[in-house]
Amino acid sequence: MLFLECIILKMIKITEKMYFDIINALEYWKKLNKEIKKNYSRGVNLHEAFSEIIVGYKYKLFLSDDNSADLVDLKGNKFQVKGASNYKNDLSSFGPRSKFDYLIYCGLNDEKNKLLIWKINIDFLNDIYVNRKETFKMQQEAKRRPRFSIYKKIIEKHNIPIDLEVDLING
Repeated sequence: MLFLECIILKMIKITEKMYFDIINALEYWKKLNKEIKKNYSRGVNLHEAFSEIIVGYKYKLFLSDDNSADLVDLKGNKFQVKGASNYKNDLSSFGPRSKFDYLIYCGLNDEKNKLLIWKINIDFLNDIYVNRKETFKMQQEAKRRPRFSIYKKIIEKHNIPIDLEVDLING
C-alpha cells in the first residue's frame, strides 16, 4: 500500500544515501560560499536541496512534486521548508498560492557545523506584517510573494525552541 500511496501522491522517499550525499555536498557549497565572500558582499544562498533532504530524512517525510509543498507525510500533510545560510539572518519568501499544514525553518550555524531546525505553528502566519501596512495573508491575496524574516518575526518573537540540531560533519 505504501508504494501505491507514493505513486498517487507523487512522493519521493529520501534514502540514507541521498541524506549522506547531500551532507557531503555541503562542503562544496561552503567552499564556494567562502570564495565568493572574498570578493563580494553576499554569499551563496543555501540551496533547497540541503534543507529539504536533511529535514525530510530526519522527520521521515517524503519529497513532494506538489508545487505548494516541499515535503509530505503519509497522511497527506504538506510541509513548507525554509532554510537560510545564516540562521539569524534570513529573508524567506512564500509563493502567493502557497498552501501548507506545517512550516519548518532551518538555518546553518556555520561555526558549530550544525543545521538548526524549528517546527513552527502556522496559526498566526496570516497575521504577520510583512511591511508597515500589509500582512502575510493580504500579500498572498494580492498575488504577491510575502517576504519576511522567520527568525526575527516568529522564532525570536515567540521564543520558539530549537526542535532538532543536525551535525553536518557526521550527519
